Amino acid sequence: MKTDNISFGAKFINPINVGKFNGKTYRQVDVSFVEISPFSVNDISALKDIATYWENDKFAGNIYFSAEKIYKTKSQDGIRIFALTTQVDSFEKLDADKILGVIETEKRGERAIHFNDLQAKPDCVYAVQPEYKGIGDAISNSLKKIYNKMTAKSAPDLSVKRFYERNGFVESDKHPNFYTWLRIDKYI
Repeated sequence: MKTDNISFGAKFINPINVGKFNGKTYRQVDVSFVEISPFSVNDISALKDIATYWENDKFAGNIYFSAEKIYKTKSQDGIRIFALTTQVDSFEKLDADKILGVIETEKRGERAIHFNDLQAKPDCVYAVQPEYKGIGDAISNSLKKIYNKMTAKSAPDLSVKRFYERNGFVESDKHPNFYTWLRIDKYI
């Protein structure tokens, strides 16, 4: 899809809950699920910042490079990029420091997508007591409100397998590490 449209930045999709540590326990707080515009210099800058700050996690870098390619070619070709952020307004100027996770998806039919890359902020993944938890779950749950089918291919990692299974994805019998989620009510 080629476009010459001017974009003013990320678009708010929906609020969603994640766990935030308050010093003793986790309590549910609202964060924002937004679609990043690969045609916005500000959004690409935020992706570049997280690719730099999250340096040991290649998925954020992959997403940044995809956005740059889309910006330069002006062709989106079914690619959409979403983020989870603690930011609650002024999405035209996305704050990289407030981004908790990002995902790049690719259209695979009517209301169907494939997860190309998914990354939560490393501090939320690797810290002994992360400030936020449930980032990947919140991203998955937000996408379930939009799509009827989602697929993902992952490395053979037990924690990744648990993530997909916890979120209702089923691993393929024929293709190890390939997961599918289907909206049940659509097929009843």
